[in-house]
Amino acid sequence: AELAVRKELIDADLVEAIVQLPVDLFYGAMIPACILVLSRAKPDDRRERLLMIDNSTGFDRRDTKNVLTGEAIDRVLATHKSGAEEDGWARWVPRDQVVQHHYNLTVGRYVSRAGTNSDGNVLSVGEAIGAYRAARAEREAAQERLERVLAEMEEA
Repeated sequence: AELAVRKELIDADLVEAIVQLPVDLFYGAMIPACILVLSRAKPDDRRERLLMIDNSTGFDRRDTKNVLTGEAIDRVLATHKSGAEEDGWARWVPRDQVVQHHYNLTVGRYVSRAGTNSDGNVLSVGEAIGAYRAARAEREAAQERLERVLAEMEEA
């Protein structure tokens, strides 16, 4: 039944955007939820495609639940309004690609995250090692910059 609903929504070109929310946002639901933005009057430049937004990290932990941050909400709204793509955050997906993936609306399949390649598939060991080494070098460079700033502050 769920597949039939997704198929009807996609085939009728009613889905304008899908926003991935963080896990543990709602009581009793440990799985991540999504917001489907539906429109019967999609602008011409948004027809036959969906804007996928990955807001899975836009939260603060409060007590026993995750809570969306104001900054994350503002970023989602700005992205939806502008339609701007950003690696690891937002991507326009052609409707045909969603159909090829059997109407799967999982944002992570279309928006690359750390640990996945551009197709949303898990990285190979070689790709993961390369990504780790690049991230490690970036962290080391940031650490060196921080040490320089701290040294300058001590001298002042």
